[in-house]
Amino acid sequence: MFYEEKYEKSLRQYSESTKYATKTAFKNCASLHQKIFYKIGYKELQDNLDSLVKRDKPLKHASLELVVNLYHGMYDYALKYDMAEKDYSQFVEIRIPDDDEKGEPFTPEELEILWQHTDIPEIQAALIICYSGWRISEFASIEINLDNMTFYGGMKTDAGKGRTVPIHPRICPLVSSYINHPIKTVSSYRVNLYQVLTTLGMLYYTKNGKKQKHTPHDLRHPF
Repeated sequence: MFYEEKYEKSLRQYSESTKYATKTAFKNCASLHQKIFYKIGYKELQDNLDSLVKRDKPLKHASLELVVNLYHGMYDYALKYDMAEKDYSQFVEIRIPDDDEKGEPFTPEELEILWQHTDIPEIQAALIICYSGWRISEFASIEINLDNMTFYGGMKTDAGKGRTVPIHPRICPLVSSYINHPIKTVSSYRVNLYQVLTTLGMLYYTKNGKKQKHTPHDLRHPF
């Protein structure tokens, strides 16, 4: 029902890769398939996610994010139609380090393309990251102070925790807009960003003669 409403009845066009990612995430929730949805609690969701790391061929962080994103989407649907009383997906955590640390900076030409599409929320967030250096996992929970023109937050490393970063003047209008439309979850932002980059023809780049995929972590490298 969730899939039908999101992908088949919506006016928004989704790529086949996005649909495939959702179906794959659903297959990775096999331990939940036979359970009544409103009886599923936090423990069942977390146990299913943890099991995907403990199996013979553990899923990578990005694949786990797709599962979490599916959780979020289904709970949004369930709450909308009174099929659940509480969103347990908001408490679920991916309990392995993000393996998406290596990245290739967006080129000046690519950044210019992003600046031509600042009406898109995902692009607004992308440019803010480019001009501030936050990791995507940090960016979702930073504090914004427009009076002092600063960001505050950080995680991952001792040196990076609790750091203050000035807001670059060029992105000030984007930050003001972002406050009203913040990233809901890292996993959903990643999926949506891939969709937008695909539409703009920027998802892939060529390095050493090989076609490679841009990731959200690439956004912090221009900083």
